[in-house]
Amino acid sequence: MSVNKNWTPKEAQAANDAALHENPERNPNDPTLPLFQWHGLNYLDQLHEQFKQGSKFALMQALRECARCGLVMPEWVATNYIKAHDTILNYRSKDWNEVLCSPIPKGANLNALRKKRALQFGVLNEARDILSRSPERAIDAGLFEEVGNKFHIGKTLAEEYCRSAEKITGFPLRETKLQTVRKKQKNPTKF
Repeated sequence: MSVNKNWTPKEAQAANDAALHENPERNPNDPTLPLFQWHGLNYLDQLHEQFKQGSKFALMQALRECARCGLVMPEWVATNYIKAHDTILNYRSKDWNEVLCSPIPKGANLNALRKKRALQFGVLNEARDILSRSPERAIDAGLFEEVGNKFHIGKTLAEEYCRSAEKITGFPLRETKLQTVRKKQKNPTKF
């Protein structure tokens, strides 16, 4: 099955369900399933924008996403990786960090980066869960304080982690609120 990055989330889920139905032994967390590939294709678009804005690390993230999801590299990924590789191969640079940039910004605290990586999606999911249960709830300091308490971090850090995860997923918290409100309007007795 060919995955279309222009599918809606429902279409991607339907394609994923069909693939699992066709092969029930397949692990539902297999990143080569249609839902993961659909997300990967859309993430590659985000990475391409980051790369065009000067983020060389976005190229490395794109390579990983292609490998993880079994996707063919887009032309921008292949062309720029070959260019970087050839720079090293032909001794025009002796350092990968010079060619592709260091993945860790100068002066960054590795422990803080690890903590953010470990918590950001949990923070986002907790905020989404709260908004799904109470869509009338404001997306404000009070929400982030509640989420932060669960993860033993402050409200400012909780919001920073949440916003970072939103950028990666491309699905902001306000969309969670809107979807929940729409569901309530369609099925008022289920809530």
